[in-house]
Amino acid sequence: MGETIESMINALKTKVDILEDKIIYSVCVFFKRLTIAKYRMYMKKLLLIMLMLVALSTSSTTVVAQVRSGNQDREERLFIAKMKVIQEELKLDEEQTEKFAVIYRKYDSDMRKLFKKHKRKPLGELTMAQALKMTNDHIDMKIALLKLQKGYYKQYANVLTPEQLLRLDRAEQRIQFEIMKQGKNRKDRPRRHNNNND
Repeated sequence: MGETIESMINALKTKVDILEDKIIYSVCVFFKRLTIAKYRMYMKKLLLIMLMLVALSTSSTTVVAQVRSGNQDREERLFIAKMKVIQEELKLDEEQTEKFAVIYRKYDSDMRKLFKKHKRKPLGELTMAQALKMTNDHIDMKIALLKLQKGYYKQYANVLTPEQLLRLDRAEQRIQFEIMKQGKNRKDRPRRHNNNND
């Protein structure tokens, strides 16, 4: 979603630049033909257009910042929910929870980076070579994820008991199940359409 908004903003900025060039050229052509009174009138219009463009670019920057902030808030809420499941499933005490959360936050961040790097492309008309490449990329991502998990499990062992370490996998499976269930519920929900045909 963030990429879509950024591409829309970039397209809008390009259109604004083109519009500015056209305005400046038009103003130059008109200056040669205008009287001072008309010149002042056109300068006021030009100033108004420039102010509107500045306001538009400022508001679009604000929208991008709000979207990014919303994504960070969502990621933080998701992390807190994951930690709650892990704390319940592993029966962590307060000290373990604090130490584990620091390590798990790093793991969560590294996992997100890995998923972004290996983001799946939409399916469509594919050749067999493209399908095989996508499958191999997905398998490579799974291998990289397992290596990442293996490295972090060594760190978790410094905080958790052996029993808790073994139950961590079950807690993460429960988390994945909940995420998939929420994603399915979100897809099954009817979309709202704004009909202004009153």
